[in-house]
Order: sequence, then structure tokens, then C-alpha cells
Amino acid sequence: MINYFITTFIFVLYIEFSPTMGNIWIRNGVFAPYNIIRLMVAPLYDSNYWMYTTMWMINYPLWIILQTIINFINYYFRFF
Repeated sequence: MINYFITTFIFVLYIEFSPTMGNIWIRNGVFAPYNIIRLMVAPLYDSNYWMYTTMWMINYPLWIILQTIINFINYYFRFF
């Protein structure tokens, strides 16, 4: 479970400090955490996040899927 929190934290940091996306929380001097939540759920209703590989880095469900695969591999093969 902690792995998903760490994944989410890294995702938020990546989005916030990304040179192409950045400043998602603070826009025009206003703290708006709702922006990051909207970005996290956007791939659930916008297929462009899945079709274009350039958007995979900001596709939060994809990050969670990859973390689940890593957890599965770790559980069954005991690599980590």
C-alpha cells in the first residue's frame, strides 16, 4: 500500500517540477490542488492520454498500473 502512496507522491512531484508541465498547483499566485486531481482523472475520460506515447508520463492510471505490475513481480519472484 505504501508503494502506491510513494508512486503518487513521485507523480505529483514530477508534474509540479516538470519543465514542460510544471506549476500545476500554483497558478497566478493561487494554490489550487484541484488541478492535480483533475489531471489524475483526465485519462479516465480522455483517450488521448492512452493513444499518444508523449502523454504517458502524465497518465496517472498508467503509473498505477506499472506499480501494480512491479508489486506483482516483487511478490511472486521476491526481487526487492
